[in-house]
Amino acid sequence: KDAFCVMSEECGGKYKVIKEDDKKNTAYHEGGHAIVARFLPETDSINKITIIPRGRAAGVTWFLPEEKDFQYKDQLISELAVAMGGRVAEELIFNRISTGASNDIKQATNLASYMVRAWGMSEKIGPLSFAKQDEQIFLGREISQHRDYSEATAQIIDSEISSLVKNSYNNARKILEENIDILHKLAELLIEKETVLGKELDDLIYEMRPGITIPGTTPDSDHGTAKATESKE
Repeated sequence: KDAFCVMSEECGGKYKVIKEDDKKNTAYHEGGHAIVARFLPETDSINKITIIPRGRAAGVTWFLPEEKDFQYKDQLISELAVAMGGRVAEELIFNRISTGASNDIKQATNLASYMVRAWGMSEKIGPLSFAKQDEQIFLGREISQHRDYSEATAQIIDSEISSLVKNSYNNARKILEENIDILHKLAELLIEKETVLGKELDDLIYEMRPGITIPGTTPDSDHGTAKATESKE
């Protein structure tokens, strides 16, 4: 089943029709998310990538998250890079920026903010919390604008949040630049089929990168390299 939907403005609702140019843009956008996810460690397995529009979302990349009581910093940094994958793909292919990544940017900024302000994951700030006690993590509530720390500290916090997001953007760009041929092929498949399963993406990567080991996989003689590990739904 579809266990989890991320990096999309809306999951659910009625289908809508999109223009061919928008369809192509969506194919590269969602392909960017998927490829960055498959080439980074500590990311969830991909269930499917689709450019069938639903609600306000032109396309969706679905993941199968493992059950976790908590997450580590390296896992969250990988999530930030995956969030930037769609935006980076659009820039690389079309040399322009659309509004399609607005929700991705919001999610990445919010995640980076919690990493710095609530979870002590900033080397400059250290294990200190600057979040209010009544804030609900990941329930859509903004961090309070009222603060009880200095302007200098606020500037460091903003700088650390910005660095996390920008570094993740650069990481996503490096991955996509090195694998742009796979991005082109995945986008072609999405335009043709509209939906590509996670296993189909892995098969494509194995075909185009013989001998590669995809992060989060184990040896498999069928590919001569690896197979996706089982994900918990």
